[in-house]
Amino acid sequence: MMNRDLEGKTSLEVLDKVIEFCGTIGLKVILDNHSREPDGYMTEELWYTPKVSHAKWIQDWVFLAERYKGNKTVVGFDIDNEPHGKYGTGARWGNGDPATDWRLAAEECGNRILEKNPDVLIIVEGTETVGTSLYWWGGNLTGVRNDPVRLSNPEKLVYSPHEYGPEVWQQPWFSDPSFPANLEPIWDRNFGYIAKENRGHLLVGEFGIGKRDAFNGVAEVWFDSFLAYMGDKISWTFWAMNPNSGDTGGILEHDWKTVEKWKVDKLRPYMAPSISIAYTTFAEWAAAGFSPAELGNPAISGPAADPDGVGVANLLRYALGLPARGRLAAPPTALGWVTEAGQTYAALSFNRKGNAPGLSYVVEASDDLITWTVVGTVAAGYPNAQSIRDAVPTTGATRRFLRLRVQISP
Repeated sequence: MMNRDLEGKTSLEVLDKVIEFCGTIGLKVILDNHSREPDGYMTEELWYTPKVSHAKWIQDWVFLAERYKGNKTVVGFDIDNEPHGKYGTGARWGNGDPATDWRLAAEECGNRILEKNPDVLIIVEGTETVGTSLYWWGGNLTGVRNDPVRLSNPEKLVYSPHEYGPEVWQQPWFSDPSFPANLEPIWDRNFGYIAKENRGHLLVGEFGIGKRDAFNGVAEVWFDSFLAYMGDKISWTFWAMNPNSGDTGGILEHDWKTVEKWKVDKLRPYMAPSISIAYTTFAEWAAAGFSPAELGNPAISGPAADPDGVGVANLLRYALGLPARGRLAAPPTALGWVTEAGQTYAALSFNRKGNAPGLSYVVEASDDLITWTVVGTVAAGYPNAQSIRDAVPTTGATRRFLRLRVQISP
């Protein structure tokens, strides 16, 4: 079974586990409310539904804000995916009606989140309709010019349009005789002015392409033009990694392993530098996770300390790439079984650090919790995922225990 350590967990526990792993590899996470019902994004025009009220939507975000407060991996909340609607229905921007004004809802939700978690970014998408202006779902941010979102901390606000080519919908501008020269004014009008006029932070939350020759090459021309438009001035996240997005596919091919190299080659010149996985030493890790006062108190920040009383010492947190403070969503190790030569053995799985001089991981086994025998030792390195089995098969054994011990050589 793949991902045995996720077996039997709730959806929220799985999310916790994924976020923990992302933290070990230096990957930052933006949480996105894509829909309330499974795959409901195609029919949910508003941020609330008959089943999920406006109040419940905010309550859920506040819950997540409290859950991940202080977690350096979770950096942003995209509070609603593609508010849309036209011809008198759905989301609007700045009309003053609490039932449909997405700008008012985003303000209320964003400020409630910041009350609980002041560090997280509040990511606000556009609508489809602003006045008589229509654009992509979530892509129309023309209303920001006269009706900006008002947060308690404006620096935590990020506007986030979605932008697509003709594979998603054959918009009239793709067949205009002036294409592709007509694209930049369209982008400027709908969202680009926010960055160009320093009206706020801008993150293109979605854009993607399936086939470069789609619509007789128009898709590739649009894609290349948009990348050049964003350049190094506008941040972005690409849709999507997974291959099963119907219009655009993904970075991965349908075997979920092979990379669509031509897409990466086009994206690479515009990629931001990688976020380095810091904290190569325990002292660096502690300095990033504890206050100056806490660093002066070994009972809080020392290697053997467990300041939150969760049964995991700081040295083990460091070795497994966990944050310095806060409860753990799941045990940092997982017990499983492996079969070799017809015999079944217990095995302990964990993620080691890739670069940590002098750090080693020791797996020990016992049948009485008194006498422990070393069954395997590895140093920090790659690949991160490790699994070390017991030396004694479970067949005929009355009971066996495994534990992980970490140590740093002087």
